[in-house]
Amino acid sequence: MHDVRKVDVMENILDENDHIAEHIKEHMRQHGIMVINEMGSPGAGKTTVLKNIIQNLSDMKTFVIEGDIESDIDTVALKELGIQAVQINTFGACHLDAPMIDHTLEHMDFGQGPHHDHDHHHDHDYDHDHHHPHHHDQHQDGNHPHHHDIQQPVEGILYIENVGNLVCPAEFSIGEHVKMLISTVTEGSDKPYKYPLAFEKADVIVLNKVDLIPHLDFDEAFFMKGVRALNKEVPVFKVSHKTGEGYPQLAQWIREKARSL
Repeated sequence: MHDVRKVDVMENILDENDHIAEHIKEHMRQHGIMVINEMGSPGAGKTTVLKNIIQNLSDMKTFVIEGDIESDIDTVALKELGIQAVQINTFGACHLDAPMIDHTLEHMDFGQGPHHDHDHHHDHDYDHDHHHPHHHDQHQDGNHPHHHDIQQPVEGILYIENVGNLVCPAEFSIGEHVKMLISTVTEGSDKPYKYPLAFEKADVIVLNKVDLIPHLDFDEAFFMKGVRALNKEVPVFKVSHKTGEGYPQLAQWIREKARSL
């Protein structure tokens, strides 16, 4: 009996989370912003990957939400690049969730991005009334369609760096259009077998620090076999911060994804 109650409560939490996540996803797309949920273990190099992607997509507006249990080290580093970055500290929670993102978005200005003037406009405000997403429609007349009906082309990307963890973040949608999983060769080649859900749900996988492969006992074929057993079509990009390998191709994939959104 107690177990059934636990399941019901968890389902209710996930349902409410997904409801808010769907609102975030729709709202951001309507305003020309693609949301990427970056997941990976602590030490996988998530922030370094993020920096490299951003530098390869410098013509796009860039926004970052950094999720950590404690500290704002990564956020400070990103702000030094001129990026609008906001910190969420979970103080023990092992993942971000949609309500956290919903609340944080209220404090962000999506009219501002690197290499763009600070031209705040009401169309970029975040409306978090997810219970009544079309509540403005009653104020519109037939000659002025509401902006919800007109999608802007994607001009910006909101990167959300999730808490370092390969389990919980995969279970909670946070309003993303793309789940990006960072796996690093220093973690070993067995990660797809040990943490299948993250690999199964990923829209793109980044294999990081590949310049270290000659110095490690990393079995790339075994790793890829595990990935393909879970996710046959997912693109896998091998990248290195040291050499720059793979980043132009990864950035191009993200650009094309944004165009097709």
